[in-house]
Amino acid sequence: MIPDITFMKTFVYHNGALGDVLLSLPCLKRLKTGSGWVYVVGRGDVVRFLRDTGLADAAASSDQSVFASLHSAIDPRLRTFLCGFDRACVFTAQEHSTAAAAIRQAIPRSRTVGTIPPDGSRMHVAEYRFSQLVPGRQLSDGDAVLRLPSEKAGIARSLLREAGYSPGTGVIAVHPGSGGRLKCWPLERYFELIERLQPASDSFVILFTGYAEDGELRKAVSRYARGRKNIFHAADLELMSAASLLSQCGLYIGNDSGFSHLAGMLGCTAVVLFGPTDPLRWRPIGPRVEVVSTGIAAPMTQITVDEVSERIESIITGNRPNH
Repeated sequence: MIPDITFMKTFVYHNGALGDVLLSLPCLKRLKTGSGWVYVVGRGDVVRFLRDTGLADAAASSDQSVFASLHSAIDPRLRTFLCGFDRACVFTAQEHSTAAAAIRQAIPRSRTVGTIPPDGSRMHVAEYRFSQLVPGRQLSDGDAVLRLPSEKAGIARSLLREAGYSPGTGVIAVHPGSGGRLKCWPLERYFELIERLQPASDSFVILFTGYAEDGELRKAVSRYARGRKNIFHAADLELMSAASLLSQCGLYIGNDSGFSHLAGMLGCTAVVLFGPTDPLRWRPIGPRVEVVSTGIAAPMTQITVDEVSERIESIITGNRPNH
């Protein structure tokens, strides 16, 4: 366990995509609490987001050549830079990775947090990571909450007004994509679900897509949203703008994706659809997350529109099923 010290410089290396890094959010919050200054290296858009939310004081992209040297012969300039830190924490699926070894040589007080539970374990990934950093303490709802800077809410409201939103109307977020095709519910079912939900709730719907999604899916979403009242296609927004919009939504519906993890941690009432991945290990953490699952390794087509619609209705009425 890394003890809390009033002030120390901490170097964090976490090269995962958005969802993977957000599953480490409780660990990152703990590291920030026990440090005076945190420097995070990872994927550029993700670590900039961590910096802008206050979870890091400075951030750099792992794509920079100097950090790429962690995987070969370490650049002498990087070694000198790393020697200025009091401790390091490396998040990796491989404990004895080249990067972890290079960081440990420069910062002796280093530790590795394994990101994937052992084979056969169905422990949640976030709990597994947190247990390595803080043995004996279980995650709480507060560990999974992500707060955005207050000024971002005003920016989000401006974006909504520009999109035609009328204040006082409920906002539903829908993210039909994912980094893996097998994790995506059929797009036409999302459209059918929107057609059911929107008239019944008189809501404003935001359809989110990003660069990670399949190009054909993005085009289809754009065609669907074009010309429809109270439906806005939020395409390719930078991460903080997308998160700010998401924070204004009362309900979120999406697949197993990084964006669903973000929705859960922002406190949205989130309905997340699982097929080939195990929700016991990979479900988004957050105070108001509901999962609709086919069962491990079952195709997403087994989830019906009726099933998702009924789950949403149970949330709205407060009559949640036992699951």
